[in-house]
Amino acid sequence: MTDDAPRDCHHDSPTAVVFDDFHSPGHRRTRLIGALVLLAASVILPRVGVAGFNPRGLPVDLGLLAGGAALLIWEAHAYFISGAAPGRNGFVIIDEAGIGGDALKRREARIEWARLISIRPDQHAVIVNFRARDPSSSNPLDRISEIRLAAPNASPDQIIEAIRRFWTPPERE
Repeated sequence: MTDDAPRDCHHDSPTAVVFDDFHSPGHRRTRLIGALVLLAASVILPRVGVAGFNPRGLPVDLGLLAGGAALLIWEAHAYFISGAAPGRNGFVIIDEAGIGGDALKRREARIEWARLISIRPDQHAVIVNFRARDPSSSNPLDRISEIRLAAPNASPDQIIEAIRRFWTPPERE
């Protein structure tokens, strides 16, 4: 990746390049901080004696505790079960197997390198041409053979550079 890439929004390793969207790192951090604040408030505020947080305010305390626990469980589920750990999930994932990520979920689960035909830059995206899974299928998703690939925090040049790191175009072989 180039030096002008925002490091807090991308994960670059020898086995994968992940371009995240604006929200991934910031929202994760916000949920974790929010959960910790709610948990701390449910314990500290009743002890300090803030109005509404006294022995009779038990429902409020339990509400804060439940909210904090729910946020922690949600984040733990996303991180450990849904694969949202850094470098495992992202808006565009380019790795040894092909191109994937949230940008493709609705159209293609993954574009394997063997199916890739060509890439070319567009003004704000990369046009990726590839062989359709099944051109005669009744499912329109199986007939797709071209997609515009863009990430909010990555330029087309950065995406092309990452693709060329893992894929050699047929004319170069």
